[in-house]
Amino acid sequence: MPSYLSALVEAFDQLGLPAQDWHVAKALVTAEPLPDPLRERPVARVPTVLMAYGTAEAGLIGHEVDPGAGLEVPGHVFVQVCDPESGAPVLDGSPGEVVLTMVGEGTPLLRFGTGDISRWQLTGDRLRLAGVLGRVGAAVKARGMFIHPHRAAEVVRGLADVGVEAGRYVVLRDGDRDELRLELVAAGGADLDAATAAAEERTRASLRVRPRVTFVESVPAGDVPGGRARRDLMKPVPGAPVAPRLSK
Repeated sequence: MPSYLSALVEAFDQLGLPAQDWHVAKALVTAEPLPDPLRERPVARVPTVLMAYGTAEAGLIGHEVDPGAGLEVPGHVFVQVCDPESGAPVLDGSPGEVVLTMVGEGTPLLRFGTGDISRWQLTGDRLRLAGVLGRVGAAVKARGMFIHPHRAAEVVRGLADVGVEAGRYVVLRDGDRDELRLELVAAGGADLDAATAAAEERTRASLRVRPRVTFVESVPAGDVPGGRARRDLMKPVPGAPVAPRLSK
């Protein structure tokens, strides 16, 4: 992930290591947006930083050839940018959901909606994707992992055996890094240390992200992850064309 590459460079510099001990000259990053400020941060150590975009179902969907010049779509996948409500392809450069079709050996995909928002851009004579501009649907992304509300809710409900009455996950951004916070409401007399350990272990096992557990007096009613997570992750990438907040 680009934020992880940036953290490596920062750690190297903070340790005061000799410049000749850094041996990474090129990096291909993925799993989260790459706005210009985040790309520029490691460039002093890594001259070439390029972005790739893909999903577990389809593999590679697009990749940069030149920094900031859009994502080239490979020949094995047919990509459409579609209106999330009607499903009709959007051809005028407006934002829409990335929809994939792959026909060939293995498991075919027919109009698979990724949930990612992008748009087409013309770079020279090449039509390319403008990157990931936001998300549509209920899932949110934290540290490269998708968090689905029903799975998050299952973890919180399961914590009743350690004295947890309610809770929610909230995804926050600290600079360019995601933080998954788990806010819990504990019953009277609950062992908070045991509840914290169980919450951390079960979250990592189910959602594959380590949370920061905090205890609060109450949480708002509704889905988990909480509303702040949706608003935070649906913000457009800095420097990118504004994408509408699309949700059903």
